[in-house]
Amino acid sequence: LIPLSIERIKRNEKGNERGMQQIADQIAALGLDDDLSISVGDSLYGSEHCRSIASNNKNLVHVFRISNSRNLFYQPTADELATKGVGRKKTYGSKMDLSDPTTYKEPDSFVVLDGASKKKSLVIEISQWNNLLIRGSREFPSARYPVNLARVIVKNEQGESVFKRPLWIGVMGRRRHEVDSHRTYQIYRQRYDIEHFFRFGKQKLLLDSYQTPETEHEALWWKFAPLAYIQLYLASHVGHLVPKPWERYLPAYKVPLEEHSSQVKTPSQTQRIFENILEQVGTPAKSSVTRGKPLGRIAGDKPTAREHSPIHFKGHKNTNCSNTDINADPEKAAINPEVVLIDKLLNDIKAKLKLAKITPQAFAEKLIL
Repeated sequence: LIPLSIERIKRNEKGNERGMQQIADQIAALGLDDDLSISVGDSLYGSEHCRSIASNNKNLVHVFRISNSRNLFYQPTADELATKGVGRKKTYGSKMDLSDPTTYKEPDSFVVLDGASKKKSLVIEISQWNNLLIRGSREFPSARYPVNLARVIVKNEQGESVFKRPLWIGVMGRRRHEVDSHRTYQIYRQRYDIEHFFRFGKQKLLLDSYQTPETEHEALWWKFAPLAYIQLYLASHVGHLVPKPWERYLPAYKVPLEEHSSQVKTPSQTQRIFENILEQVGTPAKSSVTRGKPLGRIAGDKPTAREHSPIHFKGHKNTNCSNTDINADPEKAAINPEVVLIDKLLNDIKAKLKLAKITPQAFAEKLIL
């Protein structure tokens, strides 16, 4: 799975909301506004803000998981709409509590699939309810954007459920009816593909190994690593398979050398041969020329110590957090909050004096004067 956009999440942002905005931006950047696009996310991507972003694109179908404790609502019936009373007409019909099967109505479609694997035979039952409603707010009237709800139950040969709870998948968008229940299940299963990139990026591309106090440098590194991953994807079509010493006896590698090129499928296999590919492609850069040898740091030179930056935590009301907040004694805070404030002030003063290379005794003498 090729990443198209990697951005840093700010302290005042949520990862799922930022990710949903990235999807909308990429659809516009790639010129896919008039084509059917499908986005897949977990239950966090079913929040009100994410659904609001997805509803702005008329050709986007958003697939997301729904928690088993969620409540949805059916469309109001004609009798409910005809009920006379004070106020506006009824927007939501009867409730469908996903944790209470007695509130389920007959599904609009029911599909049984064969989920046989190498070890066991499984049966997948998919039920789908169309045009259900989710509670909204004044900012986002979600009753205008119904969802199709799919329930997936996996059973073994004895007809028993493999998992304790069913999988609920929501599908929203103007073109949601073009995605049937079978395809919805297949699409949601592809959500895991992004995890392969994260694992390979951290293990082979040092995606999370670059440590720097500069936020700008960190953001650039997170863009540089996916570019290397894209190079591996493009090079997989021109390289041949090179097995490791313990892999050469496997049946998959006992094929003629000319057929190996069609078997390069993973980024790890491409990374083994990337050095040979670079030698064939070459480089437009000129050969390096010696411009002198620097003297290096002068003897006795000590660089200025980097200042300690405050640590910010998401969800804390007090944004002016510091390193001493972690070491605060909860027992002292329970007895007297002023003791903790005094300790915090003393620790801050000691840290500043250490940076300024002033002893506490000299500081006390100046303070008295």
